[in-house]
Amino acid sequence: MIASRLEVPVVPVRIEGLEKVLHHTWRMARPGRVRVAFGRPMRLMGSDYEGLAKQVEDAVREL
Repeated sequence: MIASRLEVPVVPVRIEGLEKVLHHTWRMARPGRVRVAFGRPMRLMGSDYEGLAKQVEDAVREL
């Protein structure tokens, strides 16, 4: 909603393996590999915020 109203790009990001190095019950992160993937910037237009959120979710899933 904010990106659509401000007409700024959104960059889809996917982080894989985070649960192996940082768990909500742990006090500190543990060493390990994490993969971070960045998608192409997206311009979101319109006021169908539910549809826009789905576009971003789909873009993240494709990474």
